[in-house]
Amino acid sequence: MYKIVRSLFFAAAAFAAVTVFSGGNPAFARDAKAAIEKRQMTMKAYGGHMKAISAFLKEGVGSAEDVAKRAAEISATAKMLPSMFPAKS
Repeated sequence: MYKIVRSLFFAAAAFAAVTVFSGGNPAFARDAKAAIEKRQMTMKAYGGHMKAISAFLKEGVGSAEDVAKRAAEISATAKMLPSMFPAKS
């Protein structure tokens, strides 16, 4: 019985959190979802740049020019990161 009540409590709490944080506004939910998807794509690209730089340093794959371009992309991305975390996203 305790497990059922506890499960229902957590389900209700999760529903309440989603409702409160979305403001009950479907447009807000879409905007938040878009912001999250943009962050995920950006971080995947960031990881790809880091992986390529690591491959150059460890295995000599690529060129120093490629590393410089990727480092510039990382720098530009780092400057944009704060704007990618709007409130309640």
